[in-house]
Amino acid sequence: MVAPTEKSAHVVAPAYADAIGLGIIAVELTILFCWLVPDDGTRVIAGIVAYGVLVWLALSMWHGKHAAKFSDAYDWAKLFVGSILVGSLFLALT
Repeated sequence: MVAPTEKSAHVVAPAYADAIGLGIIAVELTILFCWLVPDDGTRVIAGIVAYGVLVWLALSMWHGKHAAKFSDAYDWAKLFVGSILVGSLFLALT
């Protein structure tokens, strides 16, 4: 008989934590698109596509095979600062 293995915290995260995170992404993306994207009829479609990509990325980071790389707040803080720097770089290049 095989003994059950202990699940990591990344695997047994409650569904409401995902819902809160995805809701925050939706609010941030809505604010960003209303502020930066012109309302020429493509804002809604571009927002839906962007939200889908961000949901896929977020869920794969939270629950994917590389989720253990982001095991504490320090790792997430580095990722946050890195994303701000990369976003600023792309904004400066446009």
